[in-house]
Amino acid sequence: MQKSKLVCLLLLQIIFLSCKKSENENVIKTASTQSSKGNQDQNYIKKAIELDQADFVHYIDTTKNINAFYKFDESNSYTILGYCCKFDRYDFVKKLISKKADITLGEEDEDYQYDALYVAIENQNEKIVDLLLENKANVNSTYTEGGLTPLSFACQFSNFHIVEALINHNADIKGKYNPQTEMASIPIIEAVKSKNRDAVKLLVEKGADVNQVDLEETSALSYAKANDQEIYNLLNLLLKDNVKPISEKFLGQFEVSTKGELTNDGTGHTTYYFTITTNGIILKAEAFRGDFLCEGNYKGVEKDNILEVYYNEKDDRCKQSKPNYLIKKDGGEYFIKGVGGEATFNEWVKLDKK
Repeated sequence: MQKSKLVCLLLLQIIFLSCKKSENENVIKTASTQSSKGNQDQNYIKKAIELDQADFVHYIDTTKNINAFYKFDESNSYTILGYCCKFDRYDFVKKLISKKADITLGEEDEDYQYDALYVAIENQNEKIVDLLLENKANVNSTYTEGGLTPLSFACQFSNFHIVEALINHNADIKGKYNPQTEMASIPIIEAVKSKNRDAVKLLVEKGADVNQVDLEETSALSYAKANDQEIYNLLNLLLKDNVKPISEKFLGQFEVSTKGELTNDGTGHTTYYFTITTNGIILKAEAFRGDFLCEGNYKGVEKDNILEVYYNEKDDRCKQSKPNYLIKKDGGEYFIKGVGGEATFNEWVKLDKK
């Protein structure tokens, strides 16, 4: 009886181990099959898209992994839509969109994930860019920690059509500031660096600020001046043609005085006299041991109810990428920033209208 029980237990153990082995083999076999299937899909997708195979439409209709990423090389992977954007397969892109492929998924690398619009811009495929924009692609996405947007990315190339298309779909011409990294990629600076004259012209006409600076305190104007005289001349010509009349609320004659350091001869002081007309600004000054001043002609640019005042003559000591002065109206009073020395330079000081 005892032997019979032992035999039964032994048989049960053998059966259990046999089943476990069979189960493990099935799992391994299934995983191997899935991996093999994934590799087959990846190889087929690459080949079908690159060779523009007609039967790929059937694959799009039947695949259950329409938004999956497939490895392209050691660093990059693409969705099916991303592959089609990369290889300029307009008809396939159109088909994928009709099958509800996710246009926010296109490419990924070791650091970031990008949408289909990024891939189309990267490969300069104009028709696909237009198609994606028609299908509500986000023109103000932020792709990287550096604040790269579709427009700033497009401005790195010489393709005017794509830049214009993005602007026509309300891309932010100022770029997009990333508060987490305190970085921004500025379209007008990218356009100047890439020598894209038509893009530079369009951006300025649309109101891009050539004095907007990046983290390195570089503006489009200062970069062009240092690196590309032809673009620099173009910017100055555009600015001259594109200056808008100063609005009535800022017009008139204004005066402000600031105190300087106490000396043996008395306390230094400087008085600023601004004459503001619709076409420009003239600054004159009187100083007693006061600060160095750049008298002469200035231009005014209004932004967010503030008048930015830029030196507009030839003395390089006075030229800067940022406004020399800022003027604002608060209620019935005027205030100015940028006058005086350290004590007042960064403060809003009351400006008297005569």
